[in-house]
Amino acid sequence: MNNQILLVHFKFYKSNCYFIVSDYLGQVIITKNVGNMGFRNIQKRGVEALSSLLETCLKEVLLLKKNYLFLQIEGLKSNLLKFFYKYFIRLVKKKDIILVYLKVLNKIPHNGCRRKK
Repeated sequence: MNNQILLVHFKFYKSNCYFIVSDYLGQVIITKNVGNMGFRNIQKRGVEALSSLLETCLKEVLLLKKNYLFLQIEGLKSNLLKFFYKYFIRLVKKKDIILVYLKVLNKIPHNGCRRKK
């Protein structure tokens, strides 16, 4: 079963978006970002860039022909998380890939995280 597992890590920053696909040992197979796909400056933060990134990632995952998927999402805002779920996770389930693990990391600080003066 271990050779059938893929780890997919999405990283969303203010200036760029990445996805990293690795095997179960953690060795990187594929890494792509929105800048390499032809988007520039403010275009990198748009929904078109996100949908293009998700579409490319799904194509790459399907080409690797693995059955199990560990998914980690880092830095995605809550309004785009619904779009991510609707677009990527539903398509993964339709393609008979089993989503074993989903972890969402949002490093957005709230008021209690600031140091007091």
